[in-house]
Amino acid sequence: MFQSNIKEERNWGDGGPSNAEVETAISEILRSVDLVHCTMKQMCDRIGEKFPNLDMVTYKGALKERVKVALEKMEDS
Repeated sequence: MFQSNIKEERNWGDGGPSNAEVETAISEILRSVDLVHCTMKQMCDRIGEKFPNLDMVTYKGALKERVKVALEKMEDS
């Protein structure tokens, strides 16, 4: 059965990063930017720069969800 939940996938496409690599990159980027002025587009651009083999067209929605979850975790801390 196909799982639509991207979190269940091991890699983000052929030659793409692992879940752990994506989550680590998102956390590192969020800690290094001014959250008041950083847009979601800028976040996606930075992730795309870090992982040039990541198909942003396919995974942009999933990445945005991951960024939102990471931001919520930061707010709860």
